[in-house]
Amino acid sequence: MNEAKQSPRTDEEPFAFTRDELWSGAGWTWVAFTALLLVITGAAMLWSTLAEPATPGWGPRAGLLLVVQFWVLVIGGSVSFAVIIVALPLAMLVARGMRRIRSVRVHLTVFAALGASVGVLVLGVGASGNVDPAGFFWNPILLPATLSITTTSVAFGWLRASRRARRELRTDEPRSPLGLERAFDGARSPY
Repeated sequence: MNEAKQSPRTDEEPFAFTRDELWSGAGWTWVAFTALLLVITGAAMLWSTLAEPATPGWGPRAGLLLVVQFWVLVIGGSVSFAVIIVALPLAMLVARGMRRIRSVRVHLTVFAALGASVGVLVLGVGASGNVDPAGFFWNPILLPATLSITTTSVAFGWLRASRRARRELRTDEPRSPLGLERAFDGARSPY
């Protein structure tokens, strides 16, 4: 069957979604998180390579960078996958609650806040098992890095998963199911 004919979106619920779109958002969130995690840890390793002398017995720094990136991918990818699976029901509830709201900016803001909240919760769990929880949680690098990665990746996951819904909202598109005259009755444009 044609996927376009199975769209759950209506005039009243322009951001209704399917289960496949929910899983797509989770997948894109995981890909974005893992990629950003690798970029940030790689940049930190390169910075430390330039800032510190070589450590005897560890070999060339490039080799160490590859080993660290491998373990960041294995551990960070696994933990983030588990977090996404656990947080997916919450994301579904948020998306269901927002299915009637047309504003893309509002959706992005809410999903970015969801990402930041998940980042804070994960840091809280990590801090609870640390000798110095306050020092771990309020680390001047860890907190902003985590929040920027989680905020960006969840917002990106929503953007990728909502492409079809956002395309259907375009009133300048002749194929838009809403049509120009009905799309924004009494509402502002989401763009």
